[in-house]
Amino acid sequence: MIKASGRSDEIVVSSFDPVALVQFHRHVPEVALGYIFGQDQAFPLRRGWAGIVVGASLVHPQHTLCTEKTVGAWHRAGRPINVWTVDDRAELLRLAALGVDGVFANDPAARSPCSQRCDYRLVAGQRDGGVGVGVAAAAAGGSIVKSSVNFASPRHSCA
Repeated sequence: MIKASGRSDEIVVSSFDPVALVQFHRHVPEVALGYIFGQDQAFPLRRGWAGIVVGASLVHPQHTLCTEKTVGAWHRAGRPINVWTVDDRAELLRLAALGVDGVFANDPAARSPCSQRCDYRLVAGQRDGGVGVGVAAAAAGGSIVKSSVNFASPRHSCA
């Protein structure tokens, strides 16, 4: 379906499972990959490096994992950072100050006044049985990704 759409260059497939990303990439190598990770995962996975090792173009950390050190490391590795799930204005401003590139939010419309003051764009989120579907955009000056599909494991929700 992705290949048939003719829009492979506008799609990012994201997963908490780096092995699933490798398997997907074998079948559709022209689609960008995003690695989702959170604070409840094992230490090596929650640092984000598994995604970089498997060739993910973007990292999607849980917002609580973002510090000056981690954001700097992911950016030095050349990866845009889209954090999840942020609905608190103070947290949005903290993340903007750190330099994240995008934010997954449950209600992007409610966050838009904040995004006008920040250098990142919101990633529209919706809840749908553990699978979040949204629109992602990188920071100003970065590449724009027009759609993303996040395949969450049953014990995680990504948007």
